Amino acid sequence: MLVILYVLSAFSGITPNLPSNRWLKPYQLNACSLVTRADVEEAVGRSVNDGDQETLGRTSTCHYGIKGGLVSITIQRLTTKPELQLECRRPNRS
Repeated sequence: MLVILYVLSAFSGITPNLPSNRWLKPYQLNACSLVTRADVEEAVGRSVNDGDQETLGRTSTCHYGIKGGLVSITIQRLTTKPELQLECRRPNRS
């Protein structure tokens, strides 16, 4: 029994030669691939046009047109961690 454990522990330290990810770019999501036309149609209960993709710097926006309206989905890649308490607080109503 100890021999089996010894052999297994010897193999657990060996890692296969995996390809390096340093040459691969991370998959970049855009707003139209994140929220599809079918997703929007299910949410609003109406047919929408194909998404119109807009990318500007670190922001990706997808506009889905509806007769008499527009649904826009935006992704922003932040450079710092957001302050959730500040972001989620309710505005003062006077």
